[in-house]
Amino acid sequence: MAYVLGYIAADGSIIIRKGRKSEQFIVNITSADKNHLIKIKNILRAKYKIGQKLSGSGNIAYQLQISNSEMAKSLIKLGILPRKTYSLSSLKIPGKYFADFVRGFFDGDGTVYIYSVNGTPQIKSGFVAYKFDFCIWALRFNPT
Repeated sequence: MAYVLGYIAADGSIIIRKGRKSEQFIVNITSADKNHLIKIKNILRAKYKIGQKLSGSGNIAYQLQISNSEMAKSLIKLGILPRKTYSLSSLKIPGKYFADFVRGFFDGDGTVYIYSVNGTPQIKSGFVAYKFDFCIWALRFNPT
């Protein structure tokens, strides 16, 4: 589940829809890789369908939306907040699961590329994160 948390931290969000009588919490995960979403859907035992949409760049993206207030509230307690792109800073993860979390985050927002310097092949990897605070937290991770 730490892997899934990492993937949600990268490519997911919490949506709160206010209704007439109550709030509805939705866990949303969007990815260009449908097979990856199928695996996550199976891990979460979600019965919801995976939809298809166009991304901002005009590419096809796939979306899994899980209407489950309990799951969403658990993610909020761990640090995945609504509008997390702008608020993600630190998460509550036990140290023994941090590597799994990083793998999930990397699969969502990581990159690997190969290039050459003076004819010598180089491989680099990196992460994309909107909030610098989140990067600092990850670098200085202290198990909770």
